[in-house]
Amino acid sequence: MFRLFEPVCFRCGSRERLNIHHKNYKNLGNETDKDLVVLCKNCHKKLHQIAEVLECGIEIATIVFLRV
Repeated sequence: MFRLFEPVCFRCGSRERLNIHHKNYKNLGNETDKDLVVLCKNCHKKLHQIAEVLECGIEIATIVFLRV
């Protein structure tokens, strides 16, 4: 799956400790490129913390986090 994406964090540009983040869970197991984004471990953790603090779903948190 990593081969489909630029090997850098979409948020900060890091090339270390990369994760694939699901923008939503609607197509879990049958994801398309549009459902996923590459984030470093730190940004991935921050995004999930935002979802928890805002008490919103991962889809909303992803929109907020990636637009900042």
